[in-house]
Amino acid sequence: MAYITEGMGKHEETTLYLSKYYDLNPNPKVISKIKAITDQTDLKGYEISDQAQFFKILTDYQQEITGVFALLLIISLILATTSNKSRKIQYYIPSIILLMLVFISNNFLKAPETGVIKESPTIIMEEPTAAGNLLAKVNPGHRVIIKSSKDIWYQIEWEGKNAFVKKSSISRL
Repeated sequence: MAYITEGMGKHEETTLYLSKYYDLNPNPKVISKIKAITDQTDLKGYEISDQAQFFKILTDYQQEITGVFALLLIISLILATTSNKSRKIQYYIPSIILLMLVFISNNFLKAPETGVIKESPTIIMEEPTAAGNLLAKVNPGHRVIIKSSKDIWYQIEWEGKNAFVKKSSISRL
């Protein structure tokens, strides 16, 4: 789709499709293609780190991880209840740990919601109002983490700070 929209001259849609592809395959070549399309040398939000790769693997295999923890929990409970030894609390400690891991993997393992700035120029504000302080004025292609939504604004993370951008300026991934 990115190739087709690039041929049609729709560069905002091209960056959107390439960003979606980047979610599936974080690759420096994708970033360089987005930089070439947007004529920018410094795009924010496309950092490749070991921590991001590890978190991506965890979120991609969330159901499988939860299933393995649940299976191990069942096995540990069966072994703890069928053992001939006296029923001490120490035999239930692995089950409690596995129960906590199942709960954490099922409830807290979620990928952050992201979006791509699509309008030129996009104004990033410190507060969700036109009277707020201007943090930056950017061109399309930057990738941001969307934290929440407020009226016509998205609260995003920009350079380690909370910031606000109009919803019409961002395409959600």
